[in-house]
Amino acid sequence: MPLFIEQYGDAVESSFTHYYAIASRLSKTSPRQFELFCNRIGAPLLPVTKEQRSWFNGSMISAAYSVEEPAFNARTLLELTMRQLRLVGGVEIMASNEVFRVEPGSPRMRVIARQGSYASERVVNATYAGINRVLAQSQRPAIDVQHELAEMALIELPDPLRDVAVTVMDGPFFSLMPFPSSGLHTLSHVRYTPHARWRDRTGEQPSDPYASLQGSARASMFPAMAADAARYMPLLRKTKHVDSIWEIKTVLVASEHNDSRPIMFRKDPELRGLVSVLGGKIDNIFDVLTEVEIFYGK
Repeated sequence: MPLFIEQYGDAVESSFTHYYAIASRLSKTSPRQFELFCNRIGAPLLPVTKEQRSWFNGSMISAAYSVEEPAFNARTLLELTMRQLRLVGGVEIMASNEVFRVEPGSPRMRVIARQGSYASERVVNATYAGINRVLAQSQRPAIDVQHELAEMALIELPDPLRDVAVTVMDGPFFSLMPFPSSGLHTLSHVRYTPHARWRDRTGEQPSDPYASLQGSARASMFPAMAADAARYMPLLRKTKHVDSIWEIKTVLVASEHNDSRPIMFRKDPELRGLVSVLGGKIDNIFDVLTEVEIFYGK
């Protein structure tokens, strides 16, 4: 996070307060465990005020804390990234040019795409949900991943929750986060945000997650999300649903039962110079740069 803030601070939104609440039932983490964890990693943690505690249902929430956890503005981050690319120079962006496969070559591999083919000694397959389709079409081993058709509800919050974020942990609960590019909040729920789940497995033909996204019925689960969230925070009964973001979420199968998002960096065993990268937390991108520099040579 410090490196991300240093380079992309203009995209970081911290004009709100983030609260973590521990559910009285079904939580895998107790208040004491959460406090010990925050102390161990040096994360600031403050008890909520009496007024803030009143937002939560006392029979459903055993403890609540104020923490430091900002959000980012996606539009500003895009602008900053494009500015960096222009300063570096020599980078051609082809956002609509679908990559089909990577073919071996000596000394350069060939990247076969919709708009032509390209030669390179170094290829990074960072196509997220499409990572296995590129590998399969390149006759390379697949990665064990799980895809989810996910809905993030965009909502308007009632006062006094307009300038806050809330995460109830650690189990089948919900999270509210500001979405600065729209001036709204996102509401996600462990139980209701995923509308479907499926896996790509080694040795099997991978699915086309984006075809599943385009063909999905998209019946919003917002009513169920809001109803369950209001059991923990009664003020959320006044939440207004504005829209929903629909996307494919892809994680390693090993991360299925927790919220870990380790970056996967996998070297191809035969095509030297080809690596596959899968990451889920945007500020973790700096963790993979060292591996890239070591592998390719700085």
